[in-house]
Amino acid sequence: EASAYQTAGASDASQYLGAETCETCHGDLAKKFDTNPHSHLALMHNGKGVTCESCHGSGKAHVEAGGDKTKILQFDKASAKVINTTCLDCHAGAHPNFERSAHGEAGVSCTSCHSVHTFESEVGLLKTAQPKLCYGCHAEVQPMFAQPFHHKVDEGLMKCSDCHDTHGTFQGKQLKTTADQNAICTKCHTETAGPFVFEHPVVKAEGCVTCHSPHGSPNPRLLNVSNINTLCL
Repeated sequence: EASAYQTAGASDASQYLGAETCETCHGDLAKKFDTNPHSHLALMHNGKGVTCESCHGSGKAHVEAGGDKTKILQFDKASAKVINTTCLDCHAGAHPNFERSAHGEAGVSCTSCHSVHTFESEVGLLKTAQPKLCYGCHAEVQPMFAQPFHHKVDEGLMKCSDCHDTHGTFQGKQLKTTADQNAICTKCHTETAGPFVFEHPVVKAEGCVTCHSPHGSPNPRLLNVSNINTLCL
């Protein structure tokens, strides 16, 4: 499906008209594109590295048909598979696990979270800044951060992506790990990393969330239950 747009005329430079041609009709999109990270890559290659057609495919048929939208890749109409394949052509090195991540397997596309042209957050070209962006799908998590004891996500001191890698990891819940492959919790809570002479076996066997609720809890220290004796038993 993607090949019709991505590889058509790939070996024939005459099939590509250049960004200047696109600007004649799409000036509103091109106006601020010189500040976009994608345009910086183009400048590294004498202005020919990344252009409109690098993402949308050859524009020759589109122009010759008088702007026929079916002759070029429209990201707002394309399937998640086509969109992800297009983006991963360049970003596969940074996100090698995306297709087998929870988001990838659920059919979430790159443009569900990112927007090249109309982004609100410059970090990652996100459509909306975190955590509002994540709450759009994960609404069940939002109330947890309103608990009396919670990680300071709504306050802006932390982001969802501090603990989760939205593009995929080999851990459950797309959790990140530290360099020594310990739970991501020890990145901030270094005092819990050990080593300890008498280590609590459950920490290694089942992890921090056995006792703590990572998003929020009505109990001090984010404990799952109010009575520590009950928790231990």
